[in-house]
Amino acid sequence: MTTNGKPLWGTDTETTGLDVWHGCRPFFVSSCSEEGVIKFWEWDVDPFTREPIIPKEEAREVREHINGERHVFHNTKFDARMLDRAGLGKIDFANVQDTLIASHVLASGESHALKDLCLQYLDIDDDDQQELKDAVNEARRIARREDWGWRLAGPEDPHFPAMKRSPKAGWGVMDMWLPRAVAKKLDLPEDHIFWNVCKRYAILDAERTIGLWLMQREALEEEGLYGLYETRRKTLGVTYRMEERGVTVDRRRVESGISKYTEEAARSEKLCYRFADHSIDNLRSNKQLQGVLYGHFGLTTEKKTKQGYSTDAETIRSLLSGQSPRTKAYQFLKHLQNTRKFSKAVDYLTSYKDFGVAIKGCDDWFTIHASFNETGTATTRLSSSNPNAQNISKQDDFNLREVFGPMPGRVWYSIDYENIELRIFAYESGDKNLIKAFEDGYSVHLIIAELLHPKEFAECGGGEAFKKKYKATLYQWVKNGNFSLIYGASPRKADATYRVPGAYDRIRKNLPLIDKFISRQSNDARTKGYVTTLGGYRLQVPRGEPHKAANYFVQGSAGWAMVLALVRCDEYLRGINADIGRDEYYMNMTIHDELDFDFPARKGNTPKIRRIKQLMEQSGDDLGLPTPVDVEIIKKTWANGEGLSLAT
Repeated sequence: MTTNGKPLWGTDTETTGLDVWHGCRPFFVSSCSEEGVIKFWEWDVDPFTREPIIPKEEAREVREHINGERHVFHNTKFDARMLDRAGLGKIDFANVQDTLIASHVLASGESHALKDLCLQYLDIDDDDQQELKDAVNEARRIARREDWGWRLAGPEDPHFPAMKRSPKAGWGVMDMWLPRAVAKKLDLPEDHIFWNVCKRYAILDAERTIGLWLMQREALEEEGLYGLYETRRKTLGVTYRMEERGVTVDRRRVESGISKYTEEAARSEKLCYRFADHSIDNLRSNKQLQGVLYGHFGLTTEKKTKQGYSTDAETIRSLLSGQSPRTKAYQFLKHLQNTRKFSKAVDYLTSYKDFGVAIKGCDDWFTIHASFNETGTATTRLSSSNPNAQNISKQDDFNLREVFGPMPGRVWYSIDYENIELRIFAYESGDKNLIKAFEDGYSVHLIIAELLHPKEFAECGGGEAFKKKYKATLYQWVKNGNFSLIYGASPRKADATYRVPGAYDRIRKNLPLIDKFISRQSNDARTKGYVTTLGGYRLQVPRGEPHKAANYFVQGSAGWAMVLALVRCDEYLRGINADIGRDEYYMNMTIHDELDFDFPARKGNTPKIRRIKQLMEQSGDDLGLPTPVDVEIIKKTWANGEGLSLAT
């Protein structure tokens, strides 16, 4: 099938690594058309610099192919950025298809890996992957043995800040260019596997991509899901532009934070040894820690691992809650928590430096370019990686947002959906008391608090007094329990989170519409294998875990509100930038239910932010419930936003 005389090509790149921001580049481009025509370009890689050697004429050929044809990719953004950075063409996101997105729309709970999908649906074996892996590992052994001084992938190489922290796939996948280089160096026979092992792998991936898309396109149309796919596909260009811009980070604050948290961690660790009567000399030794907790202090827990009784964060929190602050055990546990927390802060801040990209002419600031992954979760929510922007702590004594913020002459705006998950839960259950609480500005958590703690609630004489008195205890535990209920906790887990035996059953008995809502979603999961969110997205629920169905519905509906907001806000800002002839207004992050914007610090921003607020709240019209947002202005650091009134 062709459109306007142009066939569709399944296209793929093989690269010297995964991180384009730190120097990884493509050395192989392969394409397969709907008619089965193959095109490919393979280039040598300088083994000392890891730079592909691309002849100008071949670069021109690839640009003409990329810019002049219609393409389908598996993970379009990765290939698009690699091609662009190597000068091999710019992808028009409005004119590409993406098998990764399609796989999530069709079967959200299954693997979205290209080879897994093709093995399952097209019966294309994946033996080429193992063949290439074995060849690369052998080539790495030869290069090391011969001591040529080649630059092989490894943890000290600045090209690989992500792999340095989590080399799960193994370093070999970063050196797929190596077998051919070794074959040339040793003048191996033409039939040696090193010559063509990567070529076979690359061309098969292009064939897989086009074949998978042809199957997916038909399935999307047959199942009436093509419209959802098209909406989801639009986020590719949106998140690509966010990633391209990056987020600005104050280098001085990072260095100061590393120094501060290093000192705090060392101080807490020293206190741990003191309160343990020096019965331990290494807090990072699980065996020694078990000896202190369950031997020296005589504490008990039911949670066990293969290495013995657990010492994880959840266990430490549980043990701490049962101790008096006057005891040495309590002090040890508290300072153990602090040691871990501050050490983690140092790790995070150091990772920001490693991921950082210098800003030309500005030594005090750098950017990080986190990836926002459309298919990174089992729902419609985006995940983030390299580094993970979603887990940047904002706790009072562990606020890593303090290192992020607008550069001089710029200002950020943070726009956050107000309790969207709890709001969806309330409105979809139909419980009038919960809905009225939202409409009146009353805390929904207090309704559950009165149910679970009637004596304390009555003694306080009202909800706000209860909230104030028990803010750090009963009220906080109710909040935690409510979210655990939304997130699909089992009855046992929910009771433990509420810290009230039988809480789960009591809530469902006394709030029958909530019970019906949870049961309705669970029944869908049992009978259909999926739930259908507001907006119509189908989300598969893990087999045998129907209690998670309500969570999938809520998370998926909230995620869809953000998908719609991303597309609308991006379109609006691109229009503004087009009118002024330059890119000055843009989104730079999405974190859960929050969108962040980076604007020039000048008068005239308020009407634009007011319009963005309207566009985000418009998602509620699509979902069928109100989705109000809060707006903050960030003048210096992301940790200190100020509420912004947009009243006219």
